[in-house]
Amino acid sequence: MVVGLLGILKAGGAYVPLDPAYPPERFAYLLTDASPKLILTHDALTTKFENMTVRLVVLGQGVERHSSISLK
Repeated sequence: MVVGLLGILKAGGAYVPLDPAYPPERFAYLLTDASPKLILTHDALTTKFENMTVRLVVLGQGVERHSSISLK
């Protein structure tokens, strides 16, 4: 994880940890404030981003099963 975070920072990105247990208002505030260009998430958490326009990279059971979707 440390290597991944260093790679994100070296590439000019930012890491914003989002806890799925956050209340919807807090979750929306964090995403609005950070205004991310891309979110990396799991299949089970895509419903958290239904009301937002953001590019998601959804990771499935294995690395070979990832796809990009845009939710509006």
